[in-house]
Amino acid sequence: MKTLVIGATGTIGRAVAERLEPEHEVIRASRNSGTRVDLETPVSIDALFATVGTVDAVICCAAGGQLTPLASLPTTSSRSV
Repeated sequence: MKTLVIGATGTIGRAVAERLEPEHEVIRASRNSGTRVDLETPVSIDALFATVGTVDAVICCAAGGQLTPLASLPTTSSRSV
């Protein structure tokens, strides 16, 4: 399968791409390196797909912000789940 991994330079995206590469053709895309894409700019997304052509799967691991352990986040609601 030809698989596009967006956010492939981040912690999760890198692991996903590495796991898939032995059995699939993986195209790595990110904001800052490799095949570049800025998900906030529709023209950039169009250019990405014009560059990579047809793919069998798209996996998006793109994110921004600081990674913080879930247990250390403040509680924002007293509602029970």
